[in-house]
Amino acid sequence: MNHLFLLSILVLAVYLIWVRIKYGMTHSISATYPELAKAEKWLFGTMWVVYAAPLVLITTDKWIIAAVLMLALVIANPNFWDKEGAEDDLHFIGSYGTIAFGFTAIVFMDFWVGIVATSVFALICIAIFLNLWKFEKIKNETYWQEVIAATAIPILLFFIY
Repeated sequence: MNHLFLLSILVLAVYLIWVRIKYGMTHSISATYPELAKAEKWLFGTMWVVYAAPLVLITTDKWIIAAVLMLALVIANPNFWDKEGAEDDLHFIGSYGTIAFGFTAIVFMDFWVGIVATSVFALICIAIFLNLWKFEKIKNETYWQEVIAATAIPILLFFIY
């Protein structure tokens, strides 16, 4: 059953590769939404729903459910750059909340794996920011942080379950 976690990664990878080939690189995963043609906009929300389904159905963990609820804020507010106030904030709360709750779930499921994984993710984020600040060689840093987090959580769950 834990092989369904790989579906999350597959769906995300197919979507991101397709968007990259068709529309080019974006600064974040959410920034793929405005690039989509009007008839393709449904793919953004569908991709995230299919991504999240195995996480909730297999684990039934309250922290994973909280992460998916945060992800629902991202899905519900894909046009965050066009909005001001609460709607803009909801997108960012959702994206950061998804990552935070996802890694918190890993910590509670397997403490040492969770601590190591969260530390490695934090170090990668710090390295990206330092590289960006000092050398400005990494482009689209938000995109890469989101991709790392979105792939790390299902991979870790695959090995824990």
